[in-house]
Amino acid sequence: MNTTMSMLKVKEAKLLELVENFNKNNDHIEVVATYNPDMYKGLMHNLQTKQAIGESPVLVKVGWAFLDYFSNNFDYVSPADSIEKFDKEDPNFLKDNFLENILDLAKNSKGDQVGIPYSLSTPVLYINKDLLKEAGLDENGPKTWQEVHEFAKAVKDKTGKYGLYIQEPADFWGQQALIESNDAKMIINENNSSTASFASEGGIVAMKLYQGMVSDGSALHISWDEGVQSFVDGNIAMCYTTIARRQQIQNGPQLMFLLLNHFYLKDKTEKFQRADFFGNYCY
Repeated sequence: MNTTMSMLKVKEAKLLELVENFNKNNDHIEVVATYNPDMYKGLMHNLQTKQAIGESPVLVKVGWAFLDYFSNNFDYVSPADSIEKFDKEDPNFLKDNFLENILDLAKNSKGDQVGIPYSLSTPVLYINKDLLKEAGLDENGPKTWQEVHEFAKAVKDKTGKYGLYIQEPADFWGQQALIESNDAKMIINENNSSTASFASEGGIVAMKLYQGMVSDGSALHISWDEGVQSFVDGNIAMCYTTIARRQQIQNGPQLMFLLLNHFYLKDKTEKFQRADFFGNYCY
């Protein structure tokens, strides 16, 4: 069994353990674990099937990118209506327990509060100090995306191992963070309409930087689970992925350091450009 399949088996076992423990401690509720292929896209397909046969789940956890799709195609009860119906004695629950900007992550494009944010994910760079030192680099890691490329190339040239892996699940989120760090936007919302805007000058510069890393062999282009596991195994110096992967990486044998997500691309005048949005989303 390869490392990716082994890791998936471990994750499945942990999930089933959580379900079993919950059911043991709640005799009035039963959780049934159901496989959903293709991440959130697969979840939407399964939800469509369940709704068509009148068996919609009581609770559902969907991705931030599907807020409009979910609210436009499925029956749901808003958090405010749920509080009004089931918890009148605590009408300010959302306001008292959630920051306004966090609640906004669960609003659709019409401004309706579709749900409640369950968890947040942000992209961070994990680094292997040992590999950086072996390549003669600062073990504290790079501070800009240009330096990420320089570090990755040096690791490849001096150690033969890969310098960087950027996550590649069934979405573009990791690359979106790179694009938006260069003062570009994936989508512009104006006058009640949305326009794809990632092919702007800033977006093109960002993606060419990443393309260059893959082309010169300093960055690795493989599946998400394989990429993260390769980093944990010590074959990659830097891994750009969600904070949700921290436990898996932290439990690995390599010497790791967690670098926060404040990376920028520098223009010709060496001024830093920062995007207003840098990858936070709820799911």
